[in-house]
Amino acid sequence: MVGESFLSHTRLVSRHAARPRVALAQVKRLVERAGGTFRVHRQLFGPHANTLVAVSEYKDWNGFAKLRSDSEFQQLVDRIRSSANPAADIVGGELYEELPV
Repeated sequence: MVGESFLSHTRLVSRHAARPRVALAQVKRLVERAGGTFRVHRQLFGPHANTLVAVSEYKDWNGFAKLRSDSEFQQLVDRIRSSANPAADIVGGELYEELPV
């Protein structure tokens, strides 16, 4: 299937050791504004038990790029990164692209 054109989904998965004031609703609003979906799960067991797993999904790379270039999203990320006491520590993250089977 090399060179074959297909519509793929892009998923960004990040794990967070969150504190109570995580601004998940704000992130969800920005992801949805970029055309994606946003869900949060808590890992019950495994290597990162009791961490939050945030999953944003986009129908293609353009949606992901739209979020990353959004000035409000960039300001939110800058605020989080520059905080002496951030709302969460990122434990890990992955980026997935769906492939046809």
